[in-house]
Amino acid sequence: MKSLKRLLLPFTFLVGVGLWYACEDEGREGGADHNVGNDCLMCHKAGGAGEGIFGAGGTVFKVGTTIGATGASVKLYTNADGSGSPVVTMTSEVGGNFFTKSTINFGTGLYVKVSSANGTSSMMSPIPTGACNSCHGISTGKITVQ
Repeated sequence: MKSLKRLLLPFTFLVGVGLWYACEDEGREGGADHNVGNDCLMCHKAGGAGEGIFGAGGTVFKVGTTIGATGASVKLYTNADGSGSPVVTMTSEVGGNFFTKSTINFGTGLYVKVSSANGTSSMMSPIPTGACNSCHGISTGKITVQ
């Protein structure tokens, strides 16, 4: 039994370090540019390893690159094409990450409009959650601006 404990202790330590590293140490720890392109809400949730609980978060990239777009506006609206009531506005930081700690009622879905000084793009289908990078960059294209 003691030998089993000796084997499990280092394994448990390594798993714990791996989880900490995955959420907190890519990019600048706790900085706006960490974990670029990853699903923010995997860590920034109740009981998660990330600091703070996010209502929404993701990454905006410059079109055709893997470079984050700083200063892009990400807005959630009640209707498509940025019509209806604006619910929340976020601005991408260094590395392209954006987030809000506000609680968001997605109801039957909200619509996204992303803008930069060079253009605007909108999602025509509603989103049910603020975990933007849980789809973008995985099963759909990255969020991009000019």
